[in-house]
Amino acid sequence: MSRGIAIAVIALLLVIWGGAGLVVYRVAAPGAPADSEGAAGSQPQQTPAEEPPPLASWDQFPPDLVLFFTGQQEGRLKPCGCSPAFQKGGLAKRGAFLRYVRQKGWPVVALDLGGLVDDPQQAYGLLKYVPGPEHRLAKLEVSLQALSELGYDVVGLGPQDANLESGLLTYVSVAGELERPVVTNCNLSIPEDLQEVVRPYVVVEREGWKIGVLAVVGPNYKRYVKDEITPLRWQPPEDTVAAWLPKLSDCDLRVLLYYGHLESARRLVRKYADFDLVIHAEASEEPLGQEVWEGDTLLVTVGRKGMYAGTVGVRRGAQRPTLAFELTALDARFADDEAMRQLVYDTYLAKLAGLQLVQKIVKKPLDEGVFVAGVQECRACHPRTVKKWEESKHAQALEALRKTGEHVNPECLACHTTMFGYQGGYDGTPATAHLGGNQCENCHGPAGQHARDPDNIALRQALHLESVSAEAKLCKRCHDPENDPTFSFARRWPEVVHTQEARQDALEYRRRRRK
Repeated sequence: MSRGIAIAVIALLLVIWGGAGLVVYRVAAPGAPADSEGAAGSQPQQTPAEEPPPLASWDQFPPDLVLFFTGQQEGRLKPCGCSPAFQKGGLAKRGAFLRYVRQKGWPVVALDLGGLVDDPQQAYGLLKYVPGPEHRLAKLEVSLQALSELGYDVVGLGPQDANLESGLLTYVSVAGELERPVVTNCNLSIPEDLQEVVRPYVVVEREGWKIGVLAVVGPNYKRYVKDEITPLRWQPPEDTVAAWLPKLSDCDLRVLLYYGHLESARRLVRKYADFDLVIHAEASEEPLGQEVWEGDTLLVTVGRKGMYAGTVGVRRGAQRPTLAFELTALDARFADDEAMRQLVYDTYLAKLAGLQLVQKIVKKPLDEGVFVAGVQECRACHPRTVKKWEESKHAQALEALRKTGEHVNPECLACHTTMFGYQGGYDGTPATAHLGGNQCENCHGPAGQHARDPDNIALRQALHLESVSAEAKLCKRCHDPENDPTFSFARRWPEVVHTQEARQDALEYRRRRRK
């Protein structure tokens, strides 16, 4: 197609879409969808004039069909952290946005790329808890239940979703209990006896539309596929798409859920141009902020950790449907969907409490002779320092979790208790109850030897901490962008620094020693 013809076609489509553009690839400022009774979902609240509510540009010329999609949730059932007003994501806000879209009155098909549970090969920071099989299974159960209750039609089989303790059999046992969504994948050699649950392709019919869906795991995630029980075997998407794409020949819209990165997705589309839409995975947490087309195929992503949702408006065209894409941040401007909030904060936490994951935490060993003392041991020689700590939010860190019920969630405890995940550290049992809160040893290191031999200069120096080291290596282990995106070391350090108190405590200790 020449450049002049292409420009003319785009101009015509702009008119058709009421000036909204063929593709709107931006983060929408949603307002908080809330009905007159305060429940999530009916009408957006007032937003600044320059940032209209989601899908406002579609209202004048409504789409014939809307595809709502998410993916790469990676175990994030809710936003996490100390600054909820700045957090994005979570099932409760997703539910609110989906409800808002449906109340527009357009036919909606809801899809998820997959990747519901934690990525087992992601890098975890120091002090960060790594979810084990039981915890990941609890997340899978809640995630699939959420998709079912939200009315999702299709979910792709993410590579990590089939990597639980019993592999694909675990996933199938959970998904098989639910009427929806339909699970699909066509390139992981799903055994025939499991294809009743994990189908090689899906066709969704919705108000005169037939939407065909294939799902594959791309080469970026080939290394994840290692189920020796079933077993699974990764096959090149090019081979399996060739086998299954003809099954979608009579569909009005063909969608590929591609669990792989953009460039490999583009290569596949160059070979199989019949797809109208490709929803692909992304290595970064933030989605791309640009239009991505390969010929007549639109490629879209919502990034990682469930912080965004995407919508594609579809209108019938003479040859192929025309598509418009909008990306929406699931942030504090959305009120929580109450059903999803109950699922995440009640059902999920009850599961974790029943599993007793905190008590069963596998503890990493400390160096020989090193042990945890606890803040009460510190008080004997550092009363002023401990008093300042007691007046800080660090001291109330565990109590803050108890108020929300998250004290049973091991993902929260590394930053809210002392030496969680290490021998002698907090583990939720009465024997370690004295280690609640973010105490001295999370910053200075285990101090049992120092408490036993306070005059040992080497032991004392080993616990010394400078502000430069704290800023570079320490505070951001918990106050990271995911958990505390507005954290400022310069602003917060004066609240916790205790140099003067420590000096006074040292002088008092020396005076006592001279007597």
